[in-house]
Amino acid sequence: MINPQKLGVAIVGGGSGISGAHLEAYRTLGRSRLVAVCDKNVELGSKVAKEHRATFFPDYDQMLDSPGIDMVDICSPDFCHGEHAVKAAAKNGFFLCFTNFGGEEVMAEDVTLAQIKRGYLKQILLSNDFAYFVRKNRLEPHFPVPCDHLSKKVLAKLVRLGVKASQIETIMTENARRSIAF
Repeated sequence: MINPQKLGVAIVGGGSGISGAHLEAYRTLGRSRLVAVCDKNVELGSKVAKEHRATFFPDYDQMLDSPGIDMVDICSPDFCHGEHAVKAAAKNGFFLCFTNFGGEEVMAEDVTLAQIKRGYLKQILLSNDFAYFVRKNRLEPHFPVPCDHLSKKVLAKLVRLGVKASQIETIMTENARRSIAF
């Protein structure tokens, strides 16, 4: 059950990488509280958890079983996104994941479609991973930074796979509104 006061956020991959920007956004918005941090790097992950008065977990499954989690923010390496999203949704929590799932065998569209078929439509939030594109652009200056990647690539493929417009509306609008409207 979602806390009507503040959203309980768990972050996987919380010890480094993009998680710092996410943590700053949660702090700035003030509509959520970090309740759990999971990271394979025990030193970094436990430091972040301590700084935010959250519980540290070196094991993702253990973290998902802990109380007070309303949403899982997936900041782990790209190749882990698919597995982490599936497990988070299976625990009846929200999952926040980015379109850059890494690896050709597990793409955002495939994971999203599988979750819709399993009945987890109301637990899916998607957004663009601009950090990936900006980082890639720095290494290759002619590499574009597509602001419309989510709409032109991910959502377009979901429509081709048979996802209804009403389901996309739920994912892109209603779920986001529900997750931040307190």
